Amino acid sequence: MRHKTFDKPHSHDAEWYKDREAVDHINQSNHRPRLLQVQDYLIELLDKHPNYTICDFGCGNAGLIREIQSKVSNKIWGYDLCPANVKDAHSKGNENNVFYTDFINDNNLEYPDIVICTEVLEHLVDPDAFITKLLNNGVKYIIASSPNYETPTNHEPYHLWVFNGDSYKEMFIDTGWDVITHHKADFQYIVAKRPKK
Repeated sequence: MRHKTFDKPHSHDAEWYKDREAVDHINQSNHRPRLLQVQDYLIELLDKHPNYTICDFGCGNAGLIREIQSKVSNKIWGYDLCPANVKDAHSKGNENNVFYTDFINDNNLEYPDIVICTEVLEHLVDPDAFITKLLNNGVKYIIASSPNYETPTNHEPYHLWVFNGDSYKEMFIDTGWDVITHHKADFQYIVAKRPKK
């Protein structure tokens, strides 16, 4: 079952992120494994679709982007809502492919073939609308992850949703995606593809 953890929406939008500090998830022991798992799913997709473009929505300081860039030459870029993350990404060499953008509300984005969306959807007031927006803008695949250890009474205070059981997978199915992978460990992972017409 899916649980809403807020009474009044307090969306993690550009205003919420403007004064937050940069976070280096790729070098944190609790986050690095789940980011590398996402990278593994991406490499599998690129084996089948070697020319696909990639965008990391909520890319943080671009740690995962840099890992991916060290392995493939595909066009890849990222959007983040936190100015400190974007500044840190630029200082680490990603000044040309990481952008400060309100990707939740901006309707003039460049969309890729493959979207990466790790630890993002639980922060959004309306995650269903966001992944529907991706589908409506031609995205072919989504690789997403979210915590699998939270409960309605024990979760990060800034997470707006807790996805228990198969509710994470069901959200993708209900918004029109075909789920090809749903792996559950400490984090849960989704690989979903655009349905065939």
